[in-house]
Amino acid sequence: MIGFYDSDDQQRLRSVIDRAIEDGYADIDELHLRTANGEERVVEGNAELVENDDDSTLLRGVIHDITARKERQRELTRTYDLMTNMETLADAGAWEYDPESETLTLT
Repeated sequence: MIGFYDSDDQQRLRSVIDRAIEDGYADIDELHLRTANGEERVVEGNAELVENDDDSTLLRGVIHDITARKERQRELTRTYDLMTNMETLADAGAWEYDPESETLTLT
């Protein structure tokens, strides 16, 4: 399983597993993996120790694919940076009006 993760993230995943075993629970921050069919994905999740009815202990983990969310965040950042650069180059600004507070903000 660990072999699916980028080499840089494999040690971080091992640390998460160790922490979950020691503390009973650990969050899995952003990790990068390659699926069996070669797709690159970004995931996050958690791992926890679970006791079975026969008193054995199991480490259970759940990951969530956050690839699309990360792509949207990158696009939003790129768009913001582009707009900021356009304002600077054009020596222009923008304004925003909040009708609830009746506040006008100029940039």
